[in-house]
Amino acid sequence: MKWDFWGNWVFRLRGQIPLVFLLIAFASSYSFNIQLVENENASLLYAIGGIFIVFATIMRAYTVGYAAQHSSGRNRSEQVAEHLNVHGAYSMVQNPLYFANAWMWLASALFSNQWFFIVSVIALIGLLLPVLIHQERVFLRAKFGDEFVRWEKVTPVFLPNPLLFIAPQSTFQWIRLLATEYPTWVSICTGISVVHWFGRYLSEGKYSLSTEQYILFICAITLGLFGRFFKYVVVRKWLNRPI
Repeated sequence: MKWDFWGNWVFRLRGQIPLVFLLIAFASSYSFNIQLVENENASLLYAIGGIFIVFATIMRAYTVGYAAQHSSGRNRSEQVAEHLNVHGAYSMVQNPLYFANAWMWLASALFSNQWFFIVSVIALIGLLLPVLIHQERVFLRAKFGDEFVRWEKVTPVFLPNPLLFIAPQSTFQWIRLLATEYPTWVSICTGISVVHWFGRYLSEGKYSLSTEQYILFICAITLGLFGRFFKYVVVRKWLNRPI
């Protein structure tokens, strides 16, 4: 009973907990300030982070675009799933979105070029995601019963197995993708910019933003404004479509 209470609490605050955790990691990294690589080699580190970001973004987009309606959502107060996703990304792994998030968080951490911050993000992944996965598993097992049990037995929990791939049986939902994934894209742009600025400040003592960081902030603002307009005006008001 106590585990369920804490698990539900973590699920409701899964968007806020990483922010608090990362603020603590920022403060701690300021004290340690141990670079992962020398500044002249940082470009390679950023390139690796960029590859991870692209991979994670594509995986999330594919998962969300083919997911059944009213599933794989951003519900905060409670879990919602009217259908059990078993095709597409969900045929290879039970938690494709969390798998993508782990790569996304790790990639963003690389832009800090700070040992302690990267290790802190890995710790966050290892502590937070198992709790969320457990809570969703309990919910889905109670809601879908034998259907979930059959799928659970043959599908890996976290590491995808491409050999199990089953093609989606629905069309790709571009409207759903654009209306629901824009917060992820905003978070990527903002996160990379802030983390990169922080690492640059620790290694070089520079307060000013670089050109790349300004560009990322502009992209974040543009994506946020476009996403909200598209979701709340175009989709909900003009098209009157559920997402």
